[in-house]
Amino acid sequence: MNVSQRQEKILEKLSLNQQPSTAGQLSKDLGVSSKTIRNDIQQLNQLFEQPMILSKAGTGFYLNPEHDQFQQKTSDKQPTNLYFDLLTRLLDQKACDFYELAEEFFISESTLDRMVKELNTLIAKSDQQLLIKRKQNRLLIEGDEAAKRRVFTLFLNQEIATNKLSLDNYSDYFEQIDLVKLSEVVVNVHQREGFFVNDFSTISFILHLAVLLERISKKAT
Repeated sequence: MNVSQRQEKILEKLSLNQQPSTAGQLSKDLGVSSKTIRNDIQQLNQLFEQPMILSKAGTGFYLNPEHDQFQQKTSDKQPTNLYFDLLTRLLDQKACDFYELAEEFFISESTLDRMVKELNTLIAKSDQQLLIKRKQNRLLIEGDEAAKRRVFTLFLNQEIATNKLSLDNYSDYFEQIDLVKLSEVVVNVHQREGFFVNDFSTISFILHLAVLLERISKKAT
């Protein structure tokens, strides 16, 4: 097996990392360009019938657990919803570099462009002024806090319908808020006060409350 010293370091980095790594992260660690990292990984994968290194959009590069050279345990955790990650990033920051976002999410520029267009189709149903804009290769959403929460409400309403009313599908969406504890508090209040609401309305209320609390928490930190 003809493997360069740098390629050996890539394999070593991936074997030590508990989470997948992007080309950008590996390039910083090894002092080379992201393009060089991708070329090295492509060369490594061409050495065997089975690829040594796999990749997944929104996650990064990781060692193939089924490859003979690397038998290791992998996490069962699914990658978070990329649309959610993109939307939260744009709502939390004044502007984001288009190319850096594509690199960070480990997706192509065309994929990022498509995601922005799909989100804008959803946002347009509420307010044309809140569309994601691209100015000098920077993405941004212009609007006050109330307007930005409306954008999130549209997204969550669609997600609730898609994910079939299960809070488990949203646990990874929030960094500051424990959905299980919040759900217990909401249900207890409903029971104590004698409120009777259906499952859809309860989950919708919990998620929108979580969004509000999450954004308040982030503003405070």
